[in-house]
Order: sequence, then C-alpha cells, then structure tokens
Amino acid sequence: MTPIFEFLLVFSAIGCGWLLGRYASGGLPFSEGHAQAYRQYYSGLNFLLNDKPDEAIDAFTRSLPVTPETFETHLALGNMLRTKGAVEQAIHIHQNLLARPDLPPARLQQAHLELARDFIRAGLYDRAESLLLELVQQSEELRPVCLRHLVEIYQAEREWGKAIEAGSKLLPRRNIFLSAPYPDPTLEQALAHYHCELAQTAAERGEFDEARREVKNALRRDKNSVRASLLQGEIEYRAGNYQRAIDALMRVREQQPAMVPELLPLLRDCFDATGKRPKLRQLLEECLEQAPASRLVVAIAEEITLQESSEAALEFLTAQVRLRPTLRSLLAATRCYRETRADVPAGPVAVLQTALEKLVASKATYRCTSCGFSGRQLHWLCPRCKSWNTVQPILGVEGD
Repeated sequence: MTPIFEFLLVFSAIGCGWLLGRYASGGLPFSEGHAQAYRQYYSGLNFLLNDKPDEAIDAFTRSLPVTPETFETHLALGNMLRTKGAVEQAIHIHQNLLARPDLPPARLQQAHLELARDFIRAGLYDRAESLLLELVQQSEELRPVCLRHLVEIYQAEREWGKAIEAGSKLLPRRNIFLSAPYPDPTLEQALAHYHCELAQTAAERGEFDEARREVKNALRRDKNSVRASLLQGEIEYRAGNYQRAIDALMRVREQQPAMVPELLPLLRDCFDATGKRPKLRQLLEECLEQAPASRLVVAIAEEITLQESSEAALEFLTAQVRLRPTLRSLLAATRCYRETRADVPAGPVAVLQTALEKLVASKATYRCTSCGFSGRQLHWLCPRCKSWNTVQPILGVEGD
C-alpha cells in the first residue's frame, strides 16, 4: 500500500473516529449500537495498520453509517479507491450509497455518476451507459459531464454515430450570422475524427458518396483536419478522380505543412495516373521550402534520379546535408554515393551506411505532444493518453 493511499485511509479513519468520539464524549447520545460502531472503527484501524486495506474499508464503512452528514466521506472514499484501481470496492461503496433512498435526490444523482465512473474504469460500458443516459434526463446540472462520459464510452466502443450525437449536444448551435469559433475546439477535433472514421468505413465498402459526405462533415467541424484531406484524396483516387485527389491532398500545405510527407505515396500514384509525374518534383521543392523535412529531401532526390541522373541526385543530397544535416538525409546521401561510385571500394562507406541504417531504424519518428508517447507509426489517436491530433512528426537531426 503506497504512503499516499495509507494517508488517505488514515484521514478517513480519523473522520470516523471523530464522529464516534462525539458519541463517547457525551456530545451525542451513546448506545450499545454506537459502542459496536466504535469497536468496528478500531477494528478497521487495526486492519489498516496490518496492511489489510480490504478488511479496513469494510470495517470503516460499517462503523460509519450513511447519512446526509457522512455522505461526502463515503463518496470520497469510493472515489479514492477507484483512482487507486480498487474498482470492486469503489462499486460496493457507491452502491451502498444508492441503497439509501432517504438521501436527497441531488446526492443520489452524484452517487449514480460516481458509480457510472466506476463501471467505466472497470470496462463495464453497457452498465455505465445506462446510468449516464438516465442522469442526462434527470439532472440538468450533471448533463454536460454525463455527455462527456458517454462520448468517452462510445469512442472506446467505436460507436462513432452515437459519439457524434452525444458530443454535438455539448456544443452550442451554429449561428450563420456569427463567425465566433466554438468554445471547445478539442471536442470539435474529436468529432471531426469520428466523421473520418465513418468516412473510412464507407470508403472501404465502396460507398464513395457517403464517404464524401462524412469527409465534408469532418472539415465542417475542423477545417484544418489533415486526416479529412488525406481521406478525401484517397476517396477521389479510388474513384478515378485524380486531379481532385491532388487538390484535396494539397490542402494539407495550408492546414499543417509538417504533415506533407504523409502524402508522398498517394501523391506519386496520383501524378503517375495523370501522366504528370515530372511536375511532382517542383511541387515537392515548394513544400520543402515551406516546411523542411528529410522525407521530402529523399523524395526529391528520387525524382531527380528519374529525371536526370544519380549524380545530380547525389549533388542535391550533399547540398541538403550541408544545409540541414539529419540522419535520414545523410543515409540517403550515403546510399546514393555507393550507387554512383561503384568503382570506389565500398569498405568504409558500407560500414557507415550500415551504422546509419541501424540508427535511423532505432529512432522514433512521431511523438505525442501531450504525453510524450513516441513510435514509428502515425496515430491519429494517441495510444497512451487517448488525445486526438497530438501525435506529430519529430523534426530535427534524429527525427524526420
């Protein structure tokens, strides 16, 4: 048991002891029932000191009856247990509160909310959803927090339509005469991703019109949604509308220039399909000037090799390494050097290439700006902190 956990339990125990002490000191009438509660209190304290939290909690809850005066103590103890991972005990305490119909309605509703939070922590989403839907109807005060928990549940269960419905109720209605942004851009971004999830599912079924509608809804929620632009590009490419695909993808240059490298494979396919592959190099050079990135440097070098020669690509890569040295661009230059200098002994250069390949392979290329999670794959939703749009490319010598 951690020191903080012990402190909080002791604090609760002191509260119980103080109330029981009032009976013992004559502050309140003292009966045999009170004496029994007093003994249970000391029994609970003994369990606590012997590192038996389950038995201690049971003794404390039995020694301190649920009344309007002790309600907050029981509620705090249950919440503490949930925070520490003792979800079953927290559920027991909060259900015990709900078994007291003589409590004021507002207190019972608060206990319902905490029980729903217990169920969420335990992964019992159906039971939590049922409680929260009831509270949405019963309590105007608790309605916003209940809706947020419902969004959390529907996101976890990938019920994107329900998540959009619940989340939309948290936002004010649009006014076509006002241009003020919504007060919660984070929620808007989440809703945009829910529309993108629906669009992706529709596109996988070949329902391109439905997919386009969902992408449009996503961009209405978040005009800077890179994911929506990328999805629109994929949809139009699959539908054979290659120029529309290129136009959608190029929107990313204004939305978030650092994300342009994510478009490279699809951009190549689109330019190949339109027969305009030579124009891709100029476009990539413009993007590189706007937001330098090693993957853009490598992509431009590949285009130079196709249009001119490996020698010209090596010259370009060498200049880029001098201008903005990164492991990835240095590796590309080393590979290109070996290809263009076949007559030169490969010993030292081959060793350098192998070392650089290992270094690049060991480095994360994306990092969450919220919790610091890092990896080599782009996640729209951070796997650790469950935040949308926070996983970004790592820029610098070891990153991009």
